[in-house]
Amino acid sequence: MQIDAPGQEVLQRTSVLVDAASVELRALVGLPGQGRTILGQRASQILFDALPKLVTECLVYTALNRDRLNKHIECVEDQEWVRSQLATKSTCSKFPIVESKIGLSKI
Repeated sequence: MQIDAPGQEVLQRTSVLVDAASVELRALVGLPGQGRTILGQRASQILFDALPKLVTECLVYTALNRDRLNKHIECVEDQEWVRSQLATKSTCSKFPIVESKIGLSKI
């Protein structure tokens, strides 16, 4: 299985979407095969045993380390606040601050 692995920067991504009602994970699952034939028994184990176990361990709130999750959420909220302040109070230069894939930069 593969999912987009983020770095330490905070960027909006589409691999995991979270809202008040749900969490949506977008991942790539490689099915086992022999030549051009999918190995059905092994694929069934991945899709109906391994995948649900992984979802339960990684996406269900009660299974997560709450302290680490809360620290992560606080960090993201802090960076959002800092970005909002930089956008309105750019005193470092005469150029406004804009968001890019590598963080904040001048235009």
